[in-house]
Amino acid sequence: MYNEEKIFKRMMSRIKTSSRKTVIRENGSYSRGRKEELEVKITWQDIQQKYHQQNRLCHWFKIPIDLSHNLIRWHPLAASCDRLDNNAGYTNDNIVIATRFSNLGRGACTEDIFIESLDTIKQALGKDNV
Repeated sequence: MYNEEKIFKRMMSRIKTSSRKTVIRENGSYSRGRKEELEVKITWQDIQQKYHQQNRLCHWFKIPIDLSHNLIRWHPLAASCDRLDNNAGYTNDNIVIATRFSNLGRGACTEDIFIESLDTIKQALGKDNV
């Protein structure tokens, strides 16, 4: 059994960490981060609400997202917060909930190219050649 609130809070924590700018300390060490800090204008409740608005489905694959997968390290079907425009920050109108697999697979690809790629994969899977 999992605690939904805890999972969304963990997702939010990772978003905040991954959005930070690199910091170089006085001793020469540094924290790994981005060239420019990303804007974060969402809360864990916003992520949770988006998940339920999408009927617990991956935005890209339209398959159910089981939050228990977030308890398994690196599970490809774990819930992930994906930015539609990778040049913009984490705002309510720029995020969707997706599987980790689709989020990492899409990377910085445009929405049009990614959807076209998904259609190609779906056609190939339907031909029993997998």
